Amino acid sequence: MAKNLVVYFSLTGNTAKAAGIIAGEFKADSIKLDTHGKGFLKVLSHHSRKYLGREIVKLPDIDLGKYDVIFIGGPVWSSKPAPAVRDFLKRANLKGKKVVVFLTGHKSSVIAEKVSREFVEKAGAKLLGFTVLERHFSNEDVVKQIRDIIK
Repeated sequence: MAKNLVVYFSLTGNTAKAAGIIAGEFKADSIKLDTHGKGFLKVLSHHSRKYLGREIVKLPDIDLGKYDVIFIGGPVWSSKPAPAVRDFLKRANLKGKKVVVFLTGHKSSVIAEKVSREFVEKAGAKLLGFTVLERHFSNEDVVKQIRDIIK
């Protein structure tokens, strides 16, 4: 049986809700990314750290090698995956992994898909699929969209 992992960043709890649904449905371990900054000031901290070339995410102490599929999630910020998600994709050892990116926010974000694809490919991973879950998603919406990706 495949071993799955959900790695996510959530500021408001919306992505955390989606991550919980995915972890439960696909029997995945789950890790919330810890980032630099506090509260809503994280938004400013993430953007300034990104422009200064500093780490945004504290990489989790976990062996990603034991997982077959890694679901990576976060919100859409300024039409792109949040800086924390991009930092994780840039720095984590995902070489040879199968990745599903799920973002929460505006469904029409073509830029977010393009950026996600670029970061996953640069990491040496295979992107199985990408989805954006709109703000008021249901459990069924999440499960259906993810099942459509990994079938």
